Amino acid sequence: MADLYDEWRLLNLEARTRFEIAKKKYFDELEPADEGKGDESVRYDCLLVIQRTAEEVRDTDPKLFDEIGELFGSILLTDPSGFVRHEAAFQLGYLDMYKQKDALKKAAIYDNNDIVRHEAVEGLGLLRYDDVGFFEWVIENDSSAGVKETAVIFVKRVSRLEKANLDEVGLSATS
Repeated sequence: MADLYDEWRLLNLEARTRFEIAKKKYFDELEPADEGKGDESVRYDCLLVIQRTAEEVRDTDPKLFDEIGELFGSILLTDPSGFVRHEAAFQLGYLDMYKQKDALKKAAIYDNNDIVRHEAVEGLGLLRYDDVGFFEWVIENDSSAGVKETAVIFVKRVSRLEKANLDEVGLSATS
């Protein structure tokens, strides 16, 4: 992961405490965003601290890992900054937070920002989401060439992975 700016020295704290403080700082900066005063760069840095926490607790604290996934899903669907939403979408896929696939699907369909829709589609692909029909819907209906291209890649990837799985068990189409 890229360099993390930890101006609050949160990474030295226990994971749960770190998460709670970073989440509070995120919401403290979100409130004034309604008035155009919130700082999306602070929300972004909070998201990265929380992402690092998720990596740390993935195998040791599934409850906290799921809470982080729920927060990222909420950020994806509600943050006023497209930049922050796109990062939340990427993290959901990168961290393999499959329980948040519905948030990714909603963002892929309804977000008004092309980059967020692209990241949501990519996040689903990273989750190995295998609903080819969904990706095909995106290809047919999204207005952005970049989002469509991302969906095309994952349609091809699903096909390759299915073939590889069939080959693994000796059931390929050429058998």
